[in-house]
Amino acid sequence: MSSNLFTLLRFLFFLIPIIYPSPWGHAAEAKPLRMDLTGTWSIHLGEDPPWGKLGNKDKSSWETIILPGSISKYSLEKTGRCIGTAWLRKTIFIPMDWANQDLGLSLGRISHADETFFNGEKIGSEGNFPPHDMSMWNISRHYFISNHMIRPGFENVITVRVWFHTYGDVSGDLSLLDVPSWEKDRTKGLFVRIILNYIIIAMGIPLLLLFFLFYIQRPQSTEYLYYGIQLLCGFFIIFDLCSLWRFPGGIDVRFKIVAFSWIAINVAHPLFLHRLYDLKRKKIEWFLVAYLVISFPLFLIAKPADFREYGFLVVFVSGSIGFYNLSCHFSALFLKKPYSILFSIFGLTVVAGAIHDGLIYLSKLSYFKLSFLGYTFDNMLFPIGAAALYIGTAIVLVYRFIELLKTNEDLNENLENKVTERTRSMILITEELERQNIKLEEMAIRDSLTGLYNHAAFFDRLDEIFMTSRKNKAPMAVAMIDVDDFKGFNDTYGHQVGDQVLMKISGILKTCIREYDIAAKYQGHRMEDNRDYDLAGRYGGDEFMMVLPCCYKDLAITVTERVCLKISQISLDSHPGVRVSGSFGVAVLNPDISCPNSEKLVTLADLALYKSKSMGKNRVCCKIYEDR
Repeated sequence: MSSNLFTLLRFLFFLIPIIYPSPWGHAAEAKPLRMDLTGTWSIHLGEDPPWGKLGNKDKSSWETIILPGSISKYSLEKTGRCIGTAWLRKTIFIPMDWANQDLGLSLGRISHADETFFNGEKIGSEGNFPPHDMSMWNISRHYFISNHMIRPGFENVITVRVWFHTYGDVSGDLSLLDVPSWEKDRTKGLFVRIILNYIIIAMGIPLLLLFFLFYIQRPQSTEYLYYGIQLLCGFFIIFDLCSLWRFPGGIDVRFKIVAFSWIAINVAHPLFLHRLYDLKRKKIEWFLVAYLVISFPLFLIAKPADFREYGFLVVFVSGSIGFYNLSCHFSALFLKKPYSILFSIFGLTVVAGAIHDGLIYLSKLSYFKLSFLGYTFDNMLFPIGAAALYIGTAIVLVYRFIELLKTNEDLNENLENKVTERTRSMILITEELERQNIKLEEMAIRDSLTGLYNHAAFFDRLDEIFMTSRKNKAPMAVAMIDVDDFKGFNDTYGHQVGDQVLMKISGILKTCIREYDIAAKYQGHRMEDNRDYDLAGRYGGDEFMMVLPCCYKDLAITVTERVCLKISQISLDSHPGVRVSGSFGVAVLNPDISCPNSEKLVTLADLALYKSKSMGKNRVCCKIYEDR
C-alpha cells in the first residue's frame, strides 16, 4: 500500500513523468522490449509454498491455469471453496540481448492482494493478506526488476502469492517490459484507475453539499434528496475501485458496504427519476424501498461463504432495476416530460454504465469471461456514469434557473438576495474545505507509522537542500539506512513488533541528527540555530534516509556512527533479547565539486550502503562524490 501511495503523491506533485526525472538513470534510452506473459501459468493452492526456495524448479505439486483467468473458479473446482491463497509461477527465458537492462513487470489487476517475487527475490506487493486483509482488486500491478536480479540466457522464475475472496481473478495485460514502456503503462494505469476516480469524487463532493443545501431550503423538492443519496452511495463504489486504504473490518465489511451501496443507488435513482420526470408510480416505489429494507439485515448476517450467492442476487435484481430505469427515460421522452430531452442522454449513459458494470460483476462471480463482438467486459464504467450524472443534473439546474428568471422577473431583487446568501454559504463551505485540505496536505507528506517525511516529500526537500548548498557553496551529506535482516525479524516476531522497531528508529533519527556540536565549524553559532536544515525521512519499508547540510566527511561519519550506535542499543520490553542493528551508506559532496543533481548523491549513498552490507552490516561506509 505504501509504495502506491508514494507513487500517487509523486504524480499529484509533478503531474506528468516527463517533469519528474526517471530514478533508473539512462534506462529510457534502451531499446524497447516486451515479453507477453499471458497463457499458461503453474498454480498451487495453499498458504505455504511447497518448496524451499521461490526460484527452484520443483513442479511435483503444481498444476496449470490460463491467465488472465479466474483463480476462484480453479479453487472452487478443486476444493469447493472460492476463498483462500494460491501461488502462481511462470518460468521465462530472457535472451542475452536483454542483459544489463532493468525491466518492468506488469501483472494486470489481481484480486485481491499479491506478493510478487522474481528469481526468489521479492519485488513488490499490493494489498494485505489476512488477518489484516485489504483488497486492491482494481489497482494495476507494476513492479520494477533491477538488472542484478535477471539471469540473461537462462530460465527466470516469476512467482506470485495471491489471496482471493469470492471473486479472485487476474485480468488485463501481463507482460515484461523495458522500463520506459513500463513507466508509460504504469502512468496510464495510475491516472485511469486512481487519479481519475479521485477527480470524479472531488467533482461530486461540491454537488453533494449543494444538493443537500437545496433540499434543506426546499424540502418539498425530494429529487434533491435522492440525488444526494445517489452521490453518497456512489462515493463508496468509487472508493472500492481506487482506495489505497484498508476498510475497517477488512474485505468482508468492504463487500457488504459496496453491495449495499449498489442496492441503495439502484433504489434511489428510479425515485430520483420519478420526481425529475413527474412519474406517479407509488407501487414500484414501495417495492424498491422494501427491497432496500430487506437487504440490510440480510447483509448483516451474511457469511463470507455466502457472498457469491448474495452477489448473484444483487446483480440480478439491480440489473432488472437498471432496465426499468431505461424505461423511465424512454417513457419521459415519449410523454414529453419536462427536462426529458435535456437529461435523458446523460441519464441513459448513467444507466447503461451501471448495467455494463453489473455484467462485469456477473462475469467475476460466475467465473465466465463475457464478451460481445470482441469487446470484453473488463473495465468499470461507473466513474464515467457518475460524471455524466454530474453534467446532466448541472444542465437541468441551469435550465431550471433560467426558467425561474423568466417567470419571476418581478422578483429579481429578492432573487439576487437569495443568490448572495447561498453564495456566502458556498464560500464558507469552500473555506472549510480549504482548511481541511491544509490538514490533509500535512498528513500527506508524513509517513503514517513513523511521522517522518514520506518518500515523495523527502525527495522534494532534498532537492531544495541540494540547490541551497550548491548556491552557498556549502558541503552536504546524504545517508541511507537499512535495518539489518528486517524481513527475517518480521517473520520471527511479527509485523507489530517490527513496527515498534521502525518507530524507535524514527525517534532516534528525529533527535540524534541534532545532538552533535558544529560550533567550531560554523562561525561559533549555537547548534540549535544551525541544525534546522537536517532532514530525516522514510525511504520505504525498512529503509530510512538523512540529509546533513554543512557536513564534511568527518562530521557526517560522526553523526551516522552515533545513530548506528543508538540503533544497536534499541531494546523492546516485550522481547528483551531482541537485537537490532542498521547498515549505513553515506555520500558526501564537497563544495568545490560539481554535481548535476541530488539523485547522484542518493545513488552513491546506495552504493556505500551495499558495501556496508557486504562488509558484515551494522556499520557505516562513506563515499565522497567525485566529479566525472
